[in-house]
Amino acid sequence: MGRLWLNVLLVAVSVALCTVAAELAVRHLDADSDSGPAARHLDETGLSPGVDRAWFFADPPPLPNRRAIPQEWLELVRKVEQSGVTEGTRRADMFKAWNAAFVGDPCRDAYLCGAPGHLYLYDSPSGEARPPYRYLPNATTPIGLVTNDYGFRGPPVPFARQPRTVRIAFIGVSTTVGNHYFPYSYPAFIGNWLNMWAASRKLDVRFEILDAGRESTTSSDNVAVVRGEVLLLQPDLLVYYEGANQFDLRTLVPEVPYGAGMALAAGEHCPAQPAGGGMGEASDGWPASLEGESALVRRVQALLATRNPAGWRRRVAQERLHAGMAQGSR
Repeated sequence: MGRLWLNVLLVAVSVALCTVAAELAVRHLDADSDSGPAARHLDETGLSPGVDRAWFFADPPPLPNRRAIPQEWLELVRKVEQSGVTEGTRRADMFKAWNAAFVGDPCRDAYLCGAPGHLYLYDSPSGEARPPYRYLPNATTPIGLVTNDYGFRGPPVPFARQPRTVRIAFIGVSTTVGNHYFPYSYPAFIGNWLNMWAASRKLDVRFEILDAGRESTTSSDNVAVVRGEVLLLQPDLLVYYEGANQFDLRTLVPEVPYGAGMALAAGEHCPAQPAGGGMGEASDGWPASLEGESALVRRVQALLATRNPAGWRRRVAQERLHAGMAQGSR
């Protein structure tokens, strides 16, 4: 018996060491992006005159507004994990200020009824239900998102325009704001590249970036974001990238019912909670929670996505369902 447990311990230690070695190897490969497929694509595309290839691999400066995460927010994430309702953007949804005109009675909403205990709400100045939410201002969430005074992702940007600055606002959905686990979104990289270019040309100008993107929204929501939030900051340029969330049969074919995403019927059980009110099985579970911490987990999930595209599409569909809910509730 003693020899059996010794063999079990040996196997467990071997697996642990191999996992650590694999994690370190994948992190090294990720860090050495200069030889990856992105670098090869960059070389095939070519560079404009005066552009340094090294800029593509340079990270933006660290965010000065990144703060310690409040303990109560960490506890809220644990409640979400324990609820078993972790599909799509559930973890991030707890750290958004929701438009009260959009929410209505959250207990009767087919999506928001699954919120664990509370929601942050705000009153829309226009009274409209768009956009459905804003990010909390000056926040560092357990998911990794860092926001400034305006609830936009990224570093602080002064309200008053400064001399010799070019202010660019980026509008869109998840493809603009990026995965909250990622330290930077693509607008942050563009701003960094532009500032490195200006410095290389000895131009007395600085580029400021406003990342007003937010996931699970539509182009109509983006119009409200621009009118009510972005134009007040007087940007010189708007960059808009969206449209995928509108590809929904419910917005094109009248005969297709909206179904999920509308108010619950009398006696209808909340689909975002396990039947009976108990804790359910986590749909994404611990792999999704480790996605932001482990390079190895991200590689495994990407591999599984290629082997099981239907399962991966199910995760992506959560965002479109949420956007469709916003579209259908108006």
